[in-house]
Amino acid sequence: MTRMVAALFTTFALTAPAQVAISVRSGLIHHVEGNVTLDGQKVQPKMGQLVMVGEGQTLTTADGRAELGLSPGVFFRMSPNSSFRMISNALTDTRLEVLTGSALVEVAELGKLNHIIIRQAQSETSLLKMGLYRFDADMGQVRVLEGKAQVAMRDTSLTLTKNRMVSVGDGLQASKFKNSKTDPLYVWSAQRASLVSQVNISAAHALSMNGYRANGSLWAWYPEFGMLAFIPASGYLLSPFGWGYYSPGAVWQVYAPRYNQGEYGGGGGRGSWSGLNSGVSRGGMSSGGGFGGGAPVRSSAPASAPAQTGGGGGGARGAR
Repeated sequence: MTRMVAALFTTFALTAPAQVAISVRSGLIHHVEGNVTLDGQKVQPKMGQLVMVGEGQTLTTADGRAELGLSPGVFFRMSPNSSFRMISNALTDTRLEVLTGSALVEVAELGKLNHIIIRQAQSETSLLKMGLYRFDADMGQVRVLEGKAQVAMRDTSLTLTKNRMVSVGDGLQASKFKNSKTDPLYVWSAQRASLVSQVNISAAHALSMNGYRANGSLWAWYPEFGMLAFIPASGYLLSPFGWGYYSPGAVWQVYAPRYNQGEYGGGGGRGSWSGLNSGVSRGGMSSGGGFGGGAPVRSSAPASAPAQTGGGGGGARGAR
């Protein structure tokens, strides 16, 4: 049931504590909490081993939660008592079916050749752009918190944009809804997005120091922290949750000193480096509660800080 990362990725080892892992399939399990099973067998990740949900397989969270990576920059997060079946895990044609419970999909980047389709009941939802998308199988609802999606059922289809939803059990009729940012699945997803963003800084910096330049966006396995990082091909982008992702060519902006006038009592003095100077997050793939184990991640600038343009690689870009 458990498949080694070497069988799933083309991997290039570097001298820095990061390895470039180019995913050839969607459905890699990033993180689990509590009781999570794959085709009835408990998912028990070990360091150096990553589990892939293959075509035809079903992942069930029971009393746990799970985060998966689809195409680079697309995160699929499941609440407790949820399940989905993988229909196709090709990067160019990722299709899965939400069977029970709820899932939130964060699309930080969607490549031109990467297509994501989520099936629920008799409907199929195509994710069209960066955003946040929620699927509640038990209620038969598809909601767009941010972004744009096309929902098709039988011979009809409609387009959903921000704060629009549809119930797929009784025909397609769009309506408005108010997003609850206190919902447990939303809160947990935002926390995970924050963690992945901070690890991105360390991974992108390690790749940059080794002179690596990506031909496309990818997942990078970062052994030092025991988890994957999303690495954009170029520039800087902002996730739907407001956290930043840097490419190896743009990560220099995090480490560039910023000058804050008057920070030490009086104007004109040299300021300190801005941002999360003492911020620490812990992450990694875990079979326990919380964010799991892993080494601390420290950043000298906030992951959500606006990028400076020019120099050092691709220009800045945003998700809005």
